[in-house]
Amino acid sequence: MCLIIFKSLSLCTALIVFTLTQDNLSIDIDDSTFNLILSFLQFNEQNSCIKDLDNGELADKFSYLIDLASNSCHMNNQKNGSQSNDEISSSDANDDLIVYKKIYSKCKKIYDHIHSDTLTKEHNILQDIHFNCALLTLDCLLNMNQNMKKNIVLNDFYKNEMREKFVIDKILIRSKLILKSLINLKTQSEFEFTQSGLGENTKFLFLLGKLKSCINLIETLTQPISHSKSTNTGITNNLKSIKYKEDDEDGPLESNQLNQNYMVDLKNRFVIEFIKESLNFFDNQISMLLSDRTKFESSAETDQIKSKVLNYLVNALKEQFLFLISLTQNNEYVSKKLIADKEFVGMLFKFLINESKAQSILFKLANENDQFDLLIMLLGILLNLFVNCFKDKVLLNLIKYKNKEVNITALEIVLKLYQAKENLVRIAENDQENEFNQLNEHIESQNIENINVAIMNSIHKAGKHMEDHIIAAHSGLIIGYMLFIDDTFNNRNYIQIDSVQAKLKNKAFTSMVQIIRKFIIFMKMMKVSGFSADKYLEMVLGFLENLEN
Repeated sequence: MCLIIFKSLSLCTALIVFTLTQDNLSIDIDDSTFNLILSFLQFNEQNSCIKDLDNGELADKFSYLIDLASNSCHMNNQKNGSQSNDEISSSDANDDLIVYKKIYSKCKKIYDHIHSDTLTKEHNILQDIHFNCALLTLDCLLNMNQNMKKNIVLNDFYKNEMREKFVIDKILIRSKLILKSLINLKTQSEFEFTQSGLGENTKFLFLLGKLKSCINLIETLTQPISHSKSTNTGITNNLKSIKYKEDDEDGPLESNQLNQNYMVDLKNRFVIEFIKESLNFFDNQISMLLSDRTKFESSAETDQIKSKVLNYLVNALKEQFLFLISLTQNNEYVSKKLIADKEFVGMLFKFLINESKAQSILFKLANENDQFDLLIMLLGILLNLFVNCFKDKVLLNLIKYKNKEVNITALEIVLKLYQAKENLVRIAENDQENEFNQLNEHIESQNIENINVAIMNSIHKAGKHMEDHIIAAHSGLIIGYMLFIDDTFNNRNYIQIDSVQAKLKNKAFTSMVQIIRKFIIFMKMMKVSGFSADKYLEMVLGFLENLEN
């Protein structure tokens, strides 16, 4: 039997499943159906996983995405009756290939007429060669992850299947390929575009959207199921950076931790290198946009286009941060691997630098919501690393970090952030009585318009105060971990307690401890699943309080 026949059936089935997953409504997919979907990715075993990649080359190793329509038919080795392999007519293979090409053409026509803005845009940008069974299958998984309300990928069975059948490898390979195309878009791209005259922004946004979707899927595969159980409150949604305890502490989610370990153990540090390359890419691209150094494709480009590109980049960076949060979730092994990479550590702290000579892109963003989201995620990653490796000497790599460009240490970077936010918290708290009096005056005036404006202003100030308090609490807790670890393992060789204390309010840690404790109370009031730093929280806070004596 010719492999082409199976290819025809697989292509039709993949198209049906793809069409179903385009819908935002949930569909039921059982274990056997999911296994069938994953089998569509296994046509080229030579490049089925990352361990098959040589010398980091991706272009030729991504051939499992190329359709067999242009290739010759492969026959199996099984004999059919008295007829041997040598006696099988080559015309049979040609006939099968002709049939497959007809089926391919019909499927492509149906694909082109699926009513979806995203899909229409996609097939207008890419060449026909990018429509094939393997790509449809990968897009099915992306759709399941993004569109379906009952996210089946969170189930342990599906997480394990995607690891054991090397689907994780394929998603990561595709992510790396997209990133490579984004970096080299002006010179060369691994993607064939329909029109060479397409604007760079159009190509850029298309590829960036694909990269974001891929990162979102691998993030989902490393999340514990309880991570998704959060309220719809805006503030608590932004607290994804906080590690969540499992509902059953005696039974950790095996699939989550296995996927985390699997990713960091891939050949040639594939995931760690991908993370560093992508963080560097986002930093450079956003920095160029914010500094007005980007040259758009024509003088007709407006600020609206620039804003759209910036928004895509910021959202993709958020997705990468969320992936790092999930990757380090309750996992000491992964955290040690990341901390051991000095370049990775440097990138994390680089995003927190707020100096006149060198300012991170996070502090240049005009959108306060984006700035808060990115800051809380980044601090959450650092907090995960400290909690996971608590009392381990590997944390000295974080404490010893020093940015040579501006000659500032890791603790000084975090301390400056804490000081700025603590000062804003103090100002807001001192101004509360005045704010309340002004609101009462507007209410007494009985001017509806003035009352509405006053209420909205008060809500905005209250929200900003809460965000500043959360950032101050996170940065203060990280400072506490740094001081504790340095005192425990290094006899305070890297950090001078007196110099730190001298920069705090009233030259004491009292205010820092109070801010952290208030934040923990807030967490309990909002009923956010257990803050995993609880295990060492009292130990660290007790250490800070003892420094006063």
